Amino acid sequence: MLRLRYHINELAIQEYSNMNSRGLSASVTEDTRAFCEDVRRFVSGDMTADEFRPRRAVMGIYEQREYGTYMLRVRCAAGVILPDQARLVASLAREYSSGMIHCTTRQDLQIHGVAAESLPDMLERLLDVGISCRGGGGDAVRNVAACPGCGAFDVTHYALAVAAYMSRDRANYKLPRKFKIAFSGCSSDCALASVADLGFFARVRDGVRGFSVYAGGGMGSRPAVGVLVEDFVLDSSVFEIVEAMKRFFDAHGDRTNRSRARLRHVVERVGADEFLSLYRGELEHVKSEKIEYPKVELAPAPASDTRAVRLSFPSGNLTPDQLERVADLAETGDGMIRATQDEELLLRLPAESIASINPELIARGFVRAVACVGSHICRLGIRNSPGVARAIEEALQGMGPVDGKIKISGCPNSCGQHLTAPVGLCGAAKRVDDRQVPSYTVFVGGRVGEGSANLGEPVGVVPAKSVPGMIREFVSLARDGENLADLVDRLGLEQLRELCEKHQAVPSLEVSPEYYQDF
Repeated sequence: MLRLRYHINELAIQEYSNMNSRGLSASVTEDTRAFCEDVRRFVSGDMTADEFRPRRAVMGIYEQREYGTYMLRVRCAAGVILPDQARLVASLAREYSSGMIHCTTRQDLQIHGVAAESLPDMLERLLDVGISCRGGGGDAVRNVAACPGCGAFDVTHYALAVAAYMSRDRANYKLPRKFKIAFSGCSSDCALASVADLGFFARVRDGVRGFSVYAGGGMGSRPAVGVLVEDFVLDSSVFEIVEAMKRFFDAHGDRTNRSRARLRHVVERVGADEFLSLYRGELEHVKSEKIEYPKVELAPAPASDTRAVRLSFPSGNLTPDQLERVADLAETGDGMIRATQDEELLLRLPAESIASINPELIARGFVRAVACVGSHICRLGIRNSPGVARAIEEALQGMGPVDGKIKISGCPNSCGQHLTAPVGLCGAAKRVDDRQVPSYTVFVGGRVGEGSANLGEPVGVVPAKSVPGMIREFVSLARDGENLADLVDRLGLEQLRELCEKHQAVPSLEVSPEYYQDF
């Protein structure tokens, strides 16, 4: 049975002769092993930290706030990880790390608190089960995201095939800046294709599978919603479009100013019309090369006795024991674990397996706070976003079922995707009496969807310690059956600004010293 499941996962990539039996290109394997030698040189003192930094970044290795510790980001194309891969990640986390595994908003798995000397063994063992950290960071084609559901049709194997195709070319790890690709199975946009560098929406027209395509979206500095570049193309055109847009970005991205180097900055610089004209010229050039691309086969329809269940963990963090339990459960269903953009794990299981799951782990129709790893781990972080997320969920306990996500980023880099949520929080700081007060900028009205995406607008800055009370008051205004997005639409920006103003006061240090400390 397991052999069949592995075969299903490999359908999208088996066309390539230059890949091992578990789907990694030869270049990924070679470069990973070369990096392991770089690590040994760094540990021995033969390579400086400045020399090591760009090499580790493209390998998905980031230094944490605690000096001498690293985070290892394991790429899970389309969010898919197989049971034996999950067990290995759990084993590595237990053996080499702080014992925490983080599910990211880009469908990766991260292992935290790793010493540099442990990295070579971890990376080699990941290769043994067909997964890698290559391209988990740096100026590269990053993990290819996909929604975990079926939608118009299951886009999983398109994302797997594109990830495998892009991994072969070393030039794809030397781009002007990072390049993110996403596949959404329907217009509701679970994969956030509308705000990706290159986003595909599954469509069926006259019984034929295809995609609409958007490009130039993204969050972070000067965020933007993607521009429609293809209203409908056959699914066989996916690879030509990916190759053309990547080449366009490679040629036109700004290599002199990293803050203006993403594809959306190219669109801003040249204008949408010129962007489309240049892209189409590149696409025609790619078509003329007659490149042989893989043939993608759809995954089989889920078995009639299975249904999808989402497992939710606090701030997307789970223990090695929990991940091993998830792997065991996956083998009773379709044999795949699917990470989601909301830091959850989705399984397709028979009813008897679902009945065995701790009910507290099953995601339900209540408000949930989704946060990046925050400043206690990330060197770029300003605020401890998981701390405020926990405080928000505690403040909402006992309230009625209001569906929706509050997304929280510890800094403007937007790893928490706060601009896409009905309510988003971005780490900030304000000064009161020459003292810094941990705070959050509040954004409202964000949403994703094909042709209807909208980035959240700022409505105020609130001290971190006042955020949970403000959110509780906001949610208490919901009517029966109203979700967070509907509530934001009904209240409007002005009323939400007033709510922020109500909670933005900061007491003196002598009266409330806790306001001057982060969670």
